Amino acid sequence: MRYLFYYPMIHVLSESYVRKRAEHERVEIHDEVIGELVRIVDNIWEEFRDFLKTIPKFDRVYIESTYECGKISQTISRNIGMGGCLTEIVNSGAKIEVTEDTRFKSLKECSNNISESIYVQFQKEREQGVYKRINDTLRDNERGLLLFGCFHQTQFEKLFRRSNNIVFEVYDNSKNVGNILSYLERSLV
Repeated sequence: MRYLFYYPMIHVLSESYVRKRAEHERVEIHDEVIGELVRIVDNIWEEFRDFLKTIPKFDRVYIESTYECGKISQTISRNIGMGGCLTEIVNSGAKIEVTEDTRFKSLKECSNNISESIYVQFQKEREQGVYKRINDTLRDNERGLLLFGCFHQTQFEKLFRRSNNIVFEVYDNSKNVGNILSYLERSLV
């Protein structure tokens, strides 16, 4: 039997990322809002890190947008909450796996400029690719951790629940997501 734990993550937030997204969305965002968002997300990762200490260790980690085996992106490693959490997981012996097909990398970068129907199809194929990658690499008696964005309309639960030899569990992150959305709603000008 294989075990996969899915954490619907809140992406790494940095000041530059928040500013870039606000500019793209044509929304004005104040410095104190950016600082608070980064702090909230770091705290969420710390909460998850504490939770991980209460469960058995993982053998493999699958992180959204990982195209090279064993590599944590610079963006992630500079982030206090997520970077610290992943460093701890890797130091405990987990291997970071290639999660996504490189052909999706260029599509992902231009996803803001494509139609909704093309994006939905792209996301569906992307998630099926992640599912296949996990199914091909997670071995018997191994525990895997899947970190994929919580705002994607994922089909992971459906895909993995159909698999007869993978126990699939989802971390309930809905309260944290709701808190961030609520904060943004109150704070954006």
